[in-house]
Amino acid sequence: MESDWWDRLNALPRQVDDTWQGGLVRLPFWVAQEPDPPFRPWAGAWVSVKHDLLSTGEPVVPDQLAPEIALEAFFEFAMDRESGGYLPGSLETKDRGLAQYLAERLGGLGVHVLHTEQVEQMDRVMIAFAESEFGPDLRPPALSAPDVDSERMRSFAEAAKLFYEAEPWRVLGDEQLIRIEAPEAPSELAYVVVMGKAGIDTGLFFFSTPKQHAMILDTNDGVSTLGELGACWFVSYSELSSHPATDADLWEDRDLPVASPEAYPMVMRVGAGDSVSRPGAAILDFIEGVLRALALARDDEIESGRITRIVGTHEGGRGYALVIQASPPGAGLDGPPSGGAQTEN
Repeated sequence: MESDWWDRLNALPRQVDDTWQGGLVRLPFWVAQEPDPPFRPWAGAWVSVKHDLLSTGEPVVPDQLAPEIALEAFFEFAMDRESGGYLPGSLETKDRGLAQYLAERLGGLGVHVLHTEQVEQMDRVMIAFAESEFGPDLRPPALSAPDVDSERMRSFAEAAKLFYEAEPWRVLGDEQLIRIEAPEAPSELAYVVVMGKAGIDTGLFFFSTPKQHAMILDTNDGVSTLGELGACWFVSYSELSSHPATDADLWEDRDLPVASPEAYPMVMRVGAGDSVSRPGAAILDFIEGVLRALALARDDEIESGRITRIVGTHEGGRGYALVIQASPPGAGLDGPPSGGAQTEN
């Protein structure tokens, strides 16, 4: 950056009613470079909340990240007469250390730098950019659901990690329908099966009735998509690169617990027409409890056909009673049918 950058910025007009959001931003796409795992490039990027204009610097690999990249992107945006050409009244960034760095360097210019938990405008712009380049991701972000925040997601992540590490699919097959006797289950989550024994999909698949489960077991029933079953909830595990970009940001920014690089959990509901939604607080907490109860189940309990546990979820402790139904002869399923909206992971 030019040595006289401060003087050049100080000479610019001010728009004190504008805020720029951003800083160091993960770009909404993945880069695969074998044999290394996929990664998302970063860039210095700022978006004007008032004018909805975006300025992005050159992408860099994660190892090249430095606060100077965000400062240089700020300078380029401010000096760009077409999209910028002025100083905003404030900056907002999710990175606490970056906020301190920028405050020290820009404070004398009258630009207030704020650390904030969310940068909604930047998130929306990044989603729009990804959709324009790669098409829409029909899976809503986890935090878009009612009353779901990062701490609730952390509690769910802990439960999903415990479940994955316990490997209950060693003794429970997906042909073994489990009735959730307690607590009172939401109507679409009254029954559940554990996936993973077949070695294809790992997680949980919920059903409203035994008939819905039987539709999958009966290969002659012609079920080819999840939407044909009626509404279905499931928990699946996959690499982070297969998750929505905003979810990936949540896992990495908040350092949420995970069992392995191949075991990032995601909860989704697939309804009519393969429409996709994410759980609100109540359903997410209920599913968290199921994960914890199954993770703690002993082999002898499973053999007896009844699992009872008091588990602690984000909402507090409550009792779970899970009753394993008799398996139909020759039953077995390899995982959920293929669904629309990127439901297989």
